[in-house]
Amino acid sequence: MKSLRWRCGTGLIVLCGMLITGATTTSAQQSVDVRTDEARNFIGDFTQIIDAAERSRLLLQTDDGSDISFADVLASPDDVVLNFRWAKAQIARGDVRGASATLERILVLDPDLAAIRLYYAIVLYRLDSLDEARAQFERLRAMNVSPDVAADIDRYLSAIETRRKRLHQYLTVTFGSQIDSNRNAAPSDKQQLVTGTLTNITASEDKPRNDIAHIGAMRYDVSYDLGYQEGHEVFAALTGYGSDQVQIDSLDL
Repeated sequence: MKSLRWRCGTGLIVLCGMLITGATTTSAQQSVDVRTDEARNFIGDFTQIIDAAERSRLLLQTDDGSDISFADVLASPDDVVLNFRWAKAQIARGDVRGASATLERILVLDPDLAAIRLYYAIVLYRLDSLDEARAQFERLRAMNVSPDVAADIDRYLSAIETRRKRLHQYLTVTFGSQIDSNRNAAPSDKQQLVTGTLTNITASEDKPRNDIAHIGAMRYDVSYDLGYQEGHEVFAALTGYGSDQVQIDSLDL
């Protein structure tokens, strides 16, 4: 009886040992699989970044597309390089709104092209589509861009926040001087008409007099955006001007 119990106990110990060993092996295999998947994902992401950067570099080297037409784009709508050249040609012609549609179509084909997204964000900014431009700049900021591009993006984001303010105030101050050879507007021949007869001017203050004036001007502008899509706003301006004559004080303004 004791021998049977000992054998059963030994069997349980061996079975537990096998279960522990099997669980350890399974856990180790799962860990290896996870690390393998992480490595594969890292390699895939790295390759994707390299490919996107290389494509962006090649796109930036393209010309302005002055020799292509919209018919060429229709013939090959999925050609990213052709579409980008067409977008640059549209911008060169001043068709910024058409260029935005072309750039948007390119991003549908390949959303990882940082160069295209930067062009698209700037075009939206020029079109005053500030919310859409900010979304594109923020998405671009999260991508792998150079420090110079990141600094430009931050400047655009700051400019967007400034333009989104509803109240705008401006103060302009100007200083200068003026030299007038005949400040009192006297007759150049030093004669004046008195009761129908030309008479020589004898009083020195009535003769042509040179003078210098110190001039100052100030303008204050204020505007308030009413918040409508049409861009309605209320605005006002106040302008002040002063001219101080050095000698002829009676002609100060």
